[in-house]
Amino acid sequence: MNKEDTKKARDVMTAFIDGAEIECCENGKSHDPKAWKKHWGDTPCWNFADYTYRIKPKPREFWITQTGVGNATAHSSEQAAIDWSISEDEQLIKVREVIK
Repeated sequence: MNKEDTKKARDVMTAFIDGAEIECCENGKSHDPKAWKKHWGDTPCWNFADYTYRIKPKPREFWITQTGVGNATAHSSEQAAIDWSISEDEQLIKVREVIK
């Protein structure tokens, strides 16, 4: 492991200590979302030679304002969507990513 890999390993292990959910996959398969699996429970067994580890990503959330004619605008927060809304016929839609 080089210094950069060691820093990444340290960050994942620190996150585990802090209670984050950790996922792992075989080295070389990290590009495949289906390759990531939930890791152990409370007893870690680190194997950086054969596996890649990551902190489980949190689902993205954003809001959309949609007009009665179908025009839509995305916003990073609910307040931004409310502030953007200029007419009563606009719908405010909350979107949350589903990560399996």
